[in-house]
Amino acid sequence: MQKIASVFPGEMLQEKFLKPFRPTPYRLTGGIDVPAALVCDMAFGELAVTAETELLLYRNFGLSKGWWLAVQSHHDADVACRELDKRLHKIAHCAQPDEATAYCSLTRSPPRYRSPHLKKIFAEFNGQF
Repeated sequence: MQKIASVFPGEMLQEKFLKPFRPTPYRLTGGIDVPAALVCDMAFGELAVTAETELLLYRNFGLSKGWWLAVQSHHDADVACRELDKRLHKIAHCAQPDEATAYCSLTRSPPRYRSPHLKKIFAEFNGQF
């Protein structure tokens, strides 16, 4: 089965915003006050969305804050997954979360973790596994 390539933010920008609404990259750059090269490079996948660019695009197109970075992050994760596929399959899953879940469901009290990181995670979930 062939995997479909993920959509990069620039492709989304072109297909869903520039083509339907017909602003040229140059017109868009004037509206968000960035160099035209930045929008063109981003539209053709040569440049990733940064937090600054995300906020400018969010403001211009009226999407929810973080939408453009979410698309960029999803694309980056898909690319990394394809590149690391063989290495990822060699890594075994850690059994500790299942042990913690079993302990909590039996005792209804938090396990005593030595790691402050795990204590924090448990506190965030408030014992609701």
